[in-house]
Amino acid sequence: MCDTSDSDHDHSHEHSAGQHCCSLGEDYERNLAEQRKHQVTRRDVLRAVGASGLLIASGTINAGSVFAADTPAGAAEQPTRLYSPLGAGEFDGFYYLSGDHHIHTRYSSDAKYAVQRQVAEANHHGLGWMVITDHGSGAHNKISVDLTYPDIQQARDVFKNMLVFVGLEMNIPGAEHGTVMLEPNAQEKDQIKQFEAAYDGRIAPNTEEQAIAGLKFLDGYSPKPLFFANHPARNGLDSPHEIRNWKAAAPEIAVGFEGAPGHQAAGLIRDQDGKFVAYRGFYGNKPEATSWPGYPLESYFTYGGFDWMTAKLGGLWDSLLGDGMRWWITANSDSHKYFNDLQDVDNTQFDAQGYVSEVDKYFQRPTYGDFRPGEYSRTYVIADQATHAGVMEALRAGHSFVVLGDLIDRLKFVIATTDGHGQHAGDTTTAGMGDTLTVKPGGTVHVTMSVRVPATPNWFNQRPMVDHIDLIGGDVTHPSQTAGADTFTNPSTRVLATYSRGRWKTKESAEGLVLTMTYTLHNIQQDGYLRLRGTNTHDRSATPPMDPDMRGQTGTAQSPWDDLWFYSNPVFIRVVP
Repeated sequence: MCDTSDSDHDHSHEHSAGQHCCSLGEDYERNLAEQRKHQVTRRDVLRAVGASGLLIASGTINAGSVFAADTPAGAAEQPTRLYSPLGAGEFDGFYYLSGDHHIHTRYSSDAKYAVQRQVAEANHHGLGWMVITDHGSGAHNKISVDLTYPDIQQARDVFKNMLVFVGLEMNIPGAEHGTVMLEPNAQEKDQIKQFEAAYDGRIAPNTEEQAIAGLKFLDGYSPKPLFFANHPARNGLDSPHEIRNWKAAAPEIAVGFEGAPGHQAAGLIRDQDGKFVAYRGFYGNKPEATSWPGYPLESYFTYGGFDWMTAKLGGLWDSLLGDGMRWWITANSDSHKYFNDLQDVDNTQFDAQGYVSEVDKYFQRPTYGDFRPGEYSRTYVIADQATHAGVMEALRAGHSFVVLGDLIDRLKFVIATTDGHGQHAGDTTTAGMGDTLTVKPGGTVHVTMSVRVPATPNWFNQRPMVDHIDLIGGDVTHPSQTAGADTFTNPSTRVLATYSRGRWKTKESAEGLVLTMTYTLHNIQQDGYLRLRGTNTHDRSATPPMDPDMRGQTGTAQSPWDDLWFYSNPVFIRVVP
């Protein structure tokens, strides 16, 4: 299946030790032809390469249904969402589809790969959905969108089980970058062009007010699009009040930000003298004139590969959740140019032709810091149906979790109470990620957490093991119901319990090792939320350690494959008399 001699396969010590082939290389066009000729599906590909993170549903695979989690033979293709933490089977009833909402192609002036190449790579690495998000600009709007769309249609035709979305990485007016993703419809190409022309910050007025207007404009589309802020702390541009204003302006459109940014291999880039030249995620920056002045210097760095806004215990994400805001995190590749791909590109004609061209030139000094789609970062949605609409619904609702390096491939996080507002005395009410459990004052909440460590190795040819898992809780006090607050802390956030070997139940299967934990909260009086994180590292700090800054130094960098994390999205508790 894999040609280890491909020209852009990495051979550096930090990145390739123990690694099997991670790419289709220059054979991706042949891969497309073979897919069409033999009608090979992602099911066949995964059987052949053993990609972790997906278990295939029983029955026939067709264009509308792909992977399900522990779905018994004969089960319905569109299961009903029903949480049953005490039932048999930890992950039954839903489709677990991993994906990436931040992927670039040669239709971005700083990227290089064809749409078909990126879709083939995502397919090869076991993703179920992906979004093409080339950079907004005048040339992109006038030329590139019209060139991109036929390529996306071709990819949808070839990879019938890959859910490919039309999207845009917009320059958020007054802020950073953001993903806009559209559910497929007859007007999707025209919709993205119309929005970009009127509201991208490189074309339209670059003001906070324009960003709000743009989100309200998207709210008028049908089906409703989604918006995620990308690498939000990288340059300090996304202020707390802007994020709150985005959500208030279009609560069904603005739904989250990248918890773990892309460019995760950037910290491994060396110059010709062997010195490191970049920081993980291309973070490690300093405040600029347009940066929000309230952020501390520590916010410009990553922590276990995660953005400070997410990783900081009691930080900005917890502050938003403490407002009661339904704000979700994602993880993706931001794939522009694969790590140690030595072939250069010519972008001098981008404004005239709308795309970049590869040129016959090889660097002695690699400058690229990206993994391929699905190679390292995944956002898992837990969907009722394996369709574009099902993915959009799950992302909008927060039925999702994020993983680096295939540390886990399943997560079930459910809370339940018999002290709720059921129809009959003793009714058990349950809620999962993104949902809200209603409890009477003084009630008891039972928490059930299950994760699965996949049996197959990750794309570094390792099977990492979870060292510990933290259950985190915080109060919801609704302090910022009026948009505009710049609060970015939540002092109530704390680690409620830490689970490691001996504190979880284990069950081995052919698909992986299942770890199950329970916790009980008594006498609930305050609205709150719960979330999970876990890692293969041994550090038990409340906030994960800042990733080391090796820029200007030689030696051995910390490999991103040795520093893996997963984070859940939260589940909320609402106290109602």
